[in-house]
Amino acid sequence: MKKIYLILFSILTFISCEEDDSSIIRPLSDFERTIIPFEEEETVEFANELLEIITANVTAKDFGTSYAHRTRDGQVFELEYVTNIFTFESSEEEFMVQISRAYSADYTEFSISLNTMDDTIGVIGIQGCEYIGSQDLELELMDTTVNGFGYTNVYKFEPCDHDEINLVIVQIIYSIENGIEFIEYEDGTYLRQITE
Repeated sequence: MKKIYLILFSILTFISCEEDDSSIIRPLSDFERTIIPFEEEETVEFANELLEIITANVTAKDFGTSYAHRTRDGQVFELEYVTNIFTFESSEEEFMVQISRAYSADYTEFSISLNTMDDTIGVIGIQGCEYIGSQDLELELMDTTVNGFGYTNVYKFEPCDHDEINLVIVQIIYSIENGIEFIEYEDGTYLRQITE
């Protein structure tokens, strides 16, 4: 008898969810919308540790909406996100920057994904994988020095230890003004954005 009640309850819950067309919209904040600075496609120059110039093609920021699965109460979440991609011509590495709202009303995810020629993808988060989002991304801005270069009001991204592809990346420094500023690799090499 308990099984019949459980089945009936499940069916009624499913039907009530299907009939509810409302959705909960989770937009990005005004600040979160400005974290990616590129309004149009650009070419950005980086210098490596040998002072060789490396070119990256950067896409304009792209806004979109993803739809989260229905919860037990039948709600659908519309989660706003913004992305852009840095493609380095010499190495064919792509770094996708993504900021997206999460299910939680006061949480935003911010990550950089690395895509290489063999299509292996790894995720690099703020302060590593244990923390790739925040209730207030503005509070996560920091000042830091890397390889003698000083940066103010930046985000520091570190690799997820369990993700093999990220073992080649030590850290990425990201600023609201210029996007990816600095990429440090495990072998001691680096790329530093040339800013005027």
